[in-house]
Amino acid sequence: WRYVQNAADLSMNLAGNTAAAAAATTDTGAALPPVAAEHGNCANAAPSRTEGSHAAAAAPLAEDNVCEPLEVPEQIEDVLGVLLGSCSDKDTVVRWSAAKGVGRLASCLPLELAEEVVDGTLRLLSSSEPDTSWHGGCLAIAELARRSTLSSAHLNTTTQLLQQALAYDVRRGPHSVGAHVRDAAAYVCWALARAYEPQQLAGCVSMLAASLLVVACYDREVNCRRAAAAAFQETVGRLGSFPHGMDILAVADYFSVGNVSNAYLHVAPFIASFEEYTWQLLDHLVMVKLRHWDKALRSLAAMGLAALAPVAALQLSTHALPQILGLIAHDALEVRTGAVLGIAELLPALAAAGVHELQPSIAGQVVGVLRKLEQGGGYRGKGGELMREAAARLIDQIAAAVGGFDALPLLAVGHTRHHRAGQGSPASNSNISKQKSAATDEEQQDASEAAPNAALNADTARVTAVQQQKQEQRMQLPLTTEYHAAAVRLLLDCLSHVQNSIQTSGVAALRSHTLAFCRSASQRQQLLELVQLCCSKLRGRDELPAARRGAAAGLGVLPAGLLMGQGQEVLAALAAAAQVPLDPQTGYDIETRIAAVASLAQLTHELMSANTRVNAKQQQQVGNISIALGETAVAAEAGGMHPMVPVLVVTDCVCPTLLNALDDYTTDNRGDVGSWVREAAMDGLTQLVLLLGNMQQAAEPGQQGARQQQQQDLGHNEVAAVIAQGVTNLHVQQQQQQGHIAPAVCSPQLATGWSPAHLATIHKRLSVLLVSSALRQALERIARLREAAVLHLKALLAQPATAAVVSGAATIAAALPADLAELAGVASLACVTKLAAVLALPWYRLPLLQGLVASIGGVDASLAKAASAALLAQIELASETSKSADDAAEYVEDAPHIGDRQQLRQDVASILVQLWKRQARSPRLSLPLIKTAALLITHADFAGVPVNVKSSEDDL
Repeated sequence: WRYVQNAADLSMNLAGNTAAAAAATTDTGAALPPVAAEHGNCANAAPSRTEGSHAAAAAPLAEDNVCEPLEVPEQIEDVLGVLLGSCSDKDTVVRWSAAKGVGRLASCLPLELAEEVVDGTLRLLSSSEPDTSWHGGCLAIAELARRSTLSSAHLNTTTQLLQQALAYDVRRGPHSVGAHVRDAAAYVCWALARAYEPQQLAGCVSMLAASLLVVACYDREVNCRRAAAAAFQETVGRLGSFPHGMDILAVADYFSVGNVSNAYLHVAPFIASFEEYTWQLLDHLVMVKLRHWDKALRSLAAMGLAALAPVAALQLSTHALPQILGLIAHDALEVRTGAVLGIAELLPALAAAGVHELQPSIAGQVVGVLRKLEQGGGYRGKGGELMREAAARLIDQIAAAVGGFDALPLLAVGHTRHHRAGQGSPASNSNISKQKSAATDEEQQDASEAAPNAALNADTARVTAVQQQKQEQRMQLPLTTEYHAAAVRLLLDCLSHVQNSIQTSGVAALRSHTLAFCRSASQRQQLLELVQLCCSKLRGRDELPAARRGAAAGLGVLPAGLLMGQGQEVLAALAAAAQVPLDPQTGYDIETRIAAVASLAQLTHELMSANTRVNAKQQQQVGNISIALGETAVAAEAGGMHPMVPVLVVTDCVCPTLLNALDDYTTDNRGDVGSWVREAAMDGLTQLVLLLGNMQQAAEPGQQGARQQQQQDLGHNEVAAVIAQGVTNLHVQQQQQQGHIAPAVCSPQLATGWSPAHLATIHKRLSVLLVSSALRQALERIARLREAAVLHLKALLAQPATAAVVSGAATIAAALPADLAELAGVASLACVTKLAAVLALPWYRLPLLQGLVASIGGVDASLAKAASAALLAQIELASETSKSADDAAEYVEDAPHIGDRQQLRQDVASILVQLWKRQARSPRLSLPLIKTAALLITHADFAGVPVNVKSSEDDL
């Protein structure tokens, strides 16, 4: 009586020849199925599909070939009761074994009794049953289907239960259960596809397809997503009746759904482009995933809604958005936060999809969300932290939608611990560039490259087209004064919060809000008051550390268009907060110092970039059309111009502070917390040096080669003095006294503008100081800092303008690893040996020895061994008198400027003695200096090396 497919042989299915199948069956002889062979009373029973492909092709039984009645022992009923009860057991292995037993026994029973077993199994899938019953029931149904004991009359009921099982997720405390149920339900779908003909499942195809795709795209667990994708693939391959099945299989495969972000943001939008699945996917996100207990999944669901905007903008704006707005006042905290995040992510996505205006009632509700949350006490209580973070994201996205620029992706906000949104490494684009418009990015590239006049027409047209495109992606919202006041209050609250994630969200929202509304006459004064309040909090030592840290981070993301006339004050406040304490052992408010250093560099870069755009706009003209560059162009149209950041502020305030931060070795119970400050300082200084190089290239593009050659020739004579004097070489008065800048250049106009000669001198000296400090960090104890220093050195030397002014750039570049894989793990120790070869350059011996000494005396035995071997190898090489000029020419290209390698021994001894005089009481270097001296005396015969203490004092 069991249902059997017409043919299990693929060749017969393809041939479609029933006669051939029957002939094959007659010739071969149908083997008896296990049940018939065992009982011997049903010779004409349908064969099992496992007994051979030809036997499985037998036709269904005729009415006159019904099996004889079979006596079933009474004990079988008791056994089945135990098995069905065991399908709800707490142990998975018991449920799995019981499900197999149910399938085996049902295949041996007569039709009437087997139907009772199927009904009892389906009753396990009841809303009143626990998750174990659902799981065991799904496994039992799958076994029944695999053994063809599930009749086609039960398919409709089974499909409806399967839909519930594929969406089974029951909340229990801080988590939920149901992943095993959904995985078993996907297994049932896989079994049904293998057991039934397409016409038998024709009425269930649409329901199964949508449910499987929802699980494959949006399930939280990777095994459930992959199981659903596999079941969908099996169903499409065997039934072939799923709408757009083959097209979907090309995208939604086992590997693509394995990554949850890819499944939400790429696979699901492609599937939603087919209208048969659009509503199911959209409805699942709104009604299920935005309410999920997992915070990360709610954020991903909000981003998934935004990803559906290009294919379902009308449904989202007219149906989904009103539904989400109705959840703002929900009792459950996760529902409220999910609703706010969903609204936030939808607004810029709808604007980019062409929805520039919402219905008046919907737009009013969107603008009133902050006021409703504030009046309803949404920021108070245990869930206030989550709601603050979500509301800050709403401010961020409203500004992005109204301003027509791209905000930072939601999952990218707050990933780094000490770097705010907008601070990046030189090896990758900074995050803050993601918040600016595409027009600004293109315009900065134009200004840095200094395109010739022949290409200005094309550049102008391109920038204008990008600006027009961004203008078309803006959304019109009725933002009221109440909204702006509530937004500013929330931003200040987030910046002062103790949780880092809330501060990070507040910083990102502050950046977008000020960028979008800094040119509004009605809001500018309010934003300037916010800036003053942040400066006062940063100066106030009595403020809470969290408030000072948030104020420092917030000041760093302000746009240049807002700081007209206040840039110097903000930079001075940040520089004061970034000062290294006199006692390096005190870790007082180290997080504020980290934020201040990063913000100081970032804000200086922003102001100087605005200067570059102003100069480019003033100098590059094509007829009556100028290249309008970013915010500057809009400010110029409004009748104002960005002020030039004073060069004295950069040379006397910003750069000395950042260079001093490279010497921050503050420690506390967490260890070397000053390493975070040093890393932030390296990031900021690298960005500034690269910007200075771009400005120098743009200032005199035709004379760049001659100027670089002149600077290279002077560098060999000056670099030692530059490194010895440090930050004092950047001061304008110091340079004028030494004759590096002509007195005519040091005019009153120097305080507001940059001359080419001054720009070149500052760029050269700052590059040398940064390279020397980066070389020291590349040899010190912390692997993270060594890797960061090497990456910064590679970024600096990759720019021609910077490489031309760094003496010995070829030697340093040859010592850097060519593959980034050499920086990971044990392989990074090889970089220490390579960088030690730079000791051949006398002017870099001081910073290199400082790094080597710290590593030799460190607690890392492998690093100490590598550093000791590298130093001894260089000293041994210097002791070989037979190799003098030839050896120098082999290691560096500029051998005439290196000097005799034999001087290395005396220099090392003199530097170590002088370092001991300075660091004898330092816990960081005193013991490493003793260990290094013992190493050199015992292995390099340093006991009789003469030391010129006076000379070393002058050099240092």
